[in-house]
Amino acid sequence: MVYDILPDPQLNDIVEFLNLETLFNDDAIILHVPALPVNHHMIDAKQFAMMCDGVLLITCARGELIRTGALRCHRIWQGCGRCN
Repeated sequence: MVYDILPDPQLNDIVEFLNLETLFNDDAIILHVPALPVNHHMIDAKQFAMMCDGVLLITCARGELIRTGALRCHRIWQGCGRCN
């Protein structure tokens, strides 16, 4: 399952393209996004609120993708049961 701002139709046989809201309901999210100004803090409190509690979030870029203040404020370790 993949999100891309510009999905390539030639990849439809290989991957399933999803919108971000659907992707945020998974138990693990891995970001393969360059740290560019357009992606700065692309994950903040709004996106954390959409994620399951206890989600595994991995970024393969620099820390600029995640607003760390929002991460500290989110109840990431308490299970809500929403994704079970």
